[in-house]
Amino acid sequence: MPRTLLNRRGRGFALAALALLFGVGTAFAQAGRIEGTVRDASTGDPVAGARVTVIGTQLAGTSNENGYYAIANVPVGTYEVRVNVIGYQQVTITNQRVAAGLPTTVNFTLARSILRIEGVVVTGVAEATQAIKLPFTVDQVKAEDIPVPASNPEEALRGKVAGARVVRGSGLPGSGVSVLLRGVTSISTAGRSNEPLYVVDGVILGASMVDIDALDVETIEVVKGAAAAALFGSRAANGVVQITTRRGRDVPEGDTRITFRSEFGRNFLQEDFRMTRTHFYKTDGTNWLAEAGLLGPDGDTVLTVVDTTFNPDGSITVYQDNTVAIIGPRERRAVDWIYDSTAWAGPESFTQGRYAVSDNPYPGQLFDHMDRFFDPGTYYTNSINISHRTGNTNFMASFHENKESGIVDALDGYLRRGGRVNVDHRIARRLDFSASIMFSQSTADEPFGDNPNPFFTLPRIEGDVDLLKRYPAAQERIDAGVGSARDSNDYLIIPNLEVLEENPMYLVANQDVTNTRGRLLASIGLRWRPTEEFDISGNFSFDRSDRNSTEFWFKDYRTFDPSSLRDGRLRKRNNYSQALNASVTAAYTKRIGLLNTSTKAHVLLERDKDENTTARATRLYVDNVRDLDNSDPDLQRVYGSTSEVRALGYFFTEQMDLNDRYVVDALIRRDGSSLFGPDDRWHWYYRVGGAWRVAQEPWWPFGFLDEFKLRVSRGTAGGRPRFSAQYETYSVGSGGVTKGNLGNKLLRPEKATETEFGVDLIALGRFSLTVSHARSTIEDQILQVPLPGYAGFSRQWQNSGTVRTNTWEATLQAALIQKRDVNWNLNIVWDRTRGIIDSLGAPPFFISASFYARKGDDVGTLYGSRWATQCSDVLFGDGLTLERGFYSGDECLVSQGGAFDINDDGYLVPVGVDNTWRDGIEKHYYGGTVTIDSVSYAWGIPIKGYTIRVDTLPGGVVATDTSRFQKVGSSIPDFNLGVSQTFRWKGFSVYTLFDAQIGGDIYNNTRQWGCRDKTCWEYDQVTQDGALASGDGTDPSGYKSILYGEILYDVNSDNSHFVEDGSFVKFRELALRYTFSRAQLEGFFGGFIKRVSLAVIGRNLMTWTDYSGYDPEVSGLGGSAAYLRYDDFGYPNYRTWTGSIEIEF
Repeated sequence: MPRTLLNRRGRGFALAALALLFGVGTAFAQAGRIEGTVRDASTGDPVAGARVTVIGTQLAGTSNENGYYAIANVPVGTYEVRVNVIGYQQVTITNQRVAAGLPTTVNFTLARSILRIEGVVVTGVAEATQAIKLPFTVDQVKAEDIPVPASNPEEALRGKVAGARVVRGSGLPGSGVSVLLRGVTSISTAGRSNEPLYVVDGVILGASMVDIDALDVETIEVVKGAAAAALFGSRAANGVVQITTRRGRDVPEGDTRITFRSEFGRNFLQEDFRMTRTHFYKTDGTNWLAEAGLLGPDGDTVLTVVDTTFNPDGSITVYQDNTVAIIGPRERRAVDWIYDSTAWAGPESFTQGRYAVSDNPYPGQLFDHMDRFFDPGTYYTNSINISHRTGNTNFMASFHENKESGIVDALDGYLRRGGRVNVDHRIARRLDFSASIMFSQSTADEPFGDNPNPFFTLPRIEGDVDLLKRYPAAQERIDAGVGSARDSNDYLIIPNLEVLEENPMYLVANQDVTNTRGRLLASIGLRWRPTEEFDISGNFSFDRSDRNSTEFWFKDYRTFDPSSLRDGRLRKRNNYSQALNASVTAAYTKRIGLLNTSTKAHVLLERDKDENTTARATRLYVDNVRDLDNSDPDLQRVYGSTSEVRALGYFFTEQMDLNDRYVVDALIRRDGSSLFGPDDRWHWYYRVGGAWRVAQEPWWPFGFLDEFKLRVSRGTAGGRPRFSAQYETYSVGSGGVTKGNLGNKLLRPEKATETEFGVDLIALGRFSLTVSHARSTIEDQILQVPLPGYAGFSRQWQNSGTVRTNTWEATLQAALIQKRDVNWNLNIVWDRTRGIIDSLGAPPFFISASFYARKGDDVGTLYGSRWATQCSDVLFGDGLTLERGFYSGDECLVSQGGAFDINDDGYLVPVGVDNTWRDGIEKHYYGGTVTIDSVSYAWGIPIKGYTIRVDTLPGGVVATDTSRFQKVGSSIPDFNLGVSQTFRWKGFSVYTLFDAQIGGDIYNNTRQWGCRDKTCWEYDQVTQDGALASGDGTDPSGYKSILYGEILYDVNSDNSHFVEDGSFVKFRELALRYTFSRAQLEGFFGGFIKRVSLAVIGRNLMTWTDYSGYDPEVSGLGGSAAYLRYDDFGYPNYRTWTGSIEIEF
């Protein structure tokens, strides 16, 4: 009986197998083939790498170098066949009948596409979607839009995407850029930032983009607002930048493509820092003259220029019975005082005084500090890219090396090496596998450590000071031929005793600060398609970043102030961050008549970990031994921190379009994160949007408009708190344990709600225009709020505040010429964003440096005192009372019978009736005082503008002087503009990029510190380097006394004089390229080499600006360069010229 059952089962399996084999054989017998060619519409040339797909199936093919493609085993039926290739418009051919055993020929002729809204995007949507069908904006930058390779992918967006502010605030080689999409979303960025979320090949980055090689990029997609970025939930309030790297999918079937690229050039300082080239001391034309009563070391009244500050043994001489601790020849210089001898009587009292003017040339040799400190450095990059596609597999492997020396001769600069491998493989007909791995290792020699910043001291040392002068003993050993490397760098630590700051040449030559970075990105993915309409995919990604720093100071390192650095110091920092992400996605796509639907459900798990450790060893036992044990154990310190974040998110989204005209999009997402307070752990986000392609209506009357789309979307996204914000915090010091922040179990993420309106159009197939208007409200600002004393803690992180932003954006693209041998394409982007702090639940506070957060202001408002520029800035009357009022018009001016004048700097200055500000030199009024309305003023010197706040209190009305705390500027620009163009004639092409920021202020603290030491250009009263200072070099009536500059310095207090217009126009990029085609090279290399490109490349070539610093793109004191523009002695941006060769085998 069992045997009979077994036999029946065996027979059943046999019959089933035969049926399956017969069915399979029948299916192949009923299959056909689609084949054809893909050609360029303008040239007729074959297009290689075009991907041809059969709509509704997973069947696809890729064209080879002859433009030919073939798709086998296509089931009998009628299909739509579509072709996609980067740089060309998508084309779909319908009603293609496939017969059993026969080929169906489908030929494509493609028009080149320079219009982004004709492209396909994948960021922020349920599936790959044509941009023209989106109800919101997703900007896309492709590899061909980046003819000048950037140091990292972020920089490739500059000037190419409306609403994206990309600023490199420091020229330090290897440094990153600041990116701001649309407007500021977070007022306080302590422990956070306003930077977008970055995703590379599905990997959500846990660290910066500086390790990513821009040459690997295939596309960059930018999602700028909460409406479009809602899909990414609580991490997307600042927008999203998603990068897709090359994978070899565009390589013709069976081909291997090898591309080698090399670029070499030099870096140059673009603009010097303006400094004074004159002084205000007495000389005899060759030597300094001594101040009365203070003789030189030889007892003479003449101080020779070559007098040294140091004795032959290197010690410092002390004079005047030890009443002066440190003194040298320059401190004994006599000031060239001018005394008032003019008998002048006026309605106001006038006192006699003395003044000095900086208009004397230096005796002896002058040195160009900028030329000595900054030196053209080398730039080079080498890379090789190998791509292949065959059968079910395609891959891309790349390796690169990049060296950027910068412009400081004593520093080695930045070196990065790395590689990437991307692989796609079809395991089975309905199962795909993909994997990516990237590794990078970099080293940077930096000028910043515990020692003073060399860029701080450089612009504060007078031009006749020799920064390369060595200590006598070191110089003697060098002259005797026995000098060491340390002797060569043993420059005088204080070369000018009037400016007690360290020699910048000594700092960069002797301190050793080296930063190394290691980066590993990896991701794997599987996609299973049980049916043609449904698929399930899974992805796991990993991002590990290791950042190590070593700072070393040898024994007997020289300092001005008493410092433990003199005993030698070693400090090591080790930091690593790790981001793990795992996701599962189910997608269903269905076409029902004229209705296309796409549904997606997604679950994402995140694990982030950060750890840092710092060890410091001081008082080294043995010189040049870089071991932490080589130090005094009592002075060794080790400290660090660890943090771990977990998050879970899931979303459901639906996209529908009816008849390719009416588009609807909806999304809902729920996020939970350990960064949120435990009592408010989960939050919802949503998006709804719609678009109407009006030009596709049959009644559309405007034939020249190929596309006209109206769109609107509304969505929400979040901004997560810093790690410690929800917890109670304490600090431990010598005085014991001190309470810090009170914990907050109800802390929520910031919530951005954005409504975006827009219109997209295409005209004549050659012009496209996209205009967007976005309004955002960012609520629940995470701010540190002071607490009353009874709370036991001084402050608490709370959700308290709202920011509102308003953005306009426009992108114009034009194919000006499209012919076989000539192409000319133009791209213009423009944007303007305004944002205000609508509410602030905490007391006003400083965001960074001089930037202050106050209700009603934008995030980027500068506060300080303001110099009077008009009569209404000045109080009349005596004392700060309500009776003391302001002038209402111009009645205070000399021209109206008053006693004030407006000078050539635009400042209101006291001069007395019937005088002008130019009388200070001719009549010797400088140095005296003038009394106006019972108030005594320094003659001709600017005065502070007054503001009075009047408060009504229970005890009466109170007037408060708020003059030292007024709005003095805003770093937010009026608008930004980018213009790029590419012209091609046969093998020759020219690419240029200009970008501009119009409006927006910079606080120039670098210049202000120079005014303390009288080296800023305000002191120079003669023409310098072709630029006018206060005077014109020939008319002394325009000169001002040194007191003028001293008063404006204002003891380094924030004031309006150092708020400068930061507007600029930059010639950002240039590429002159000639490409030799395969046909041209065939006679030389037998077809082995397919293409050779030679190019001259320029970066940051020229800047037109009124800003007086090195460069108007600056950042300082930890602020973002994109919206907090503060010049604080940073490494300046520089110009780069290179030549490159690219060979494709």
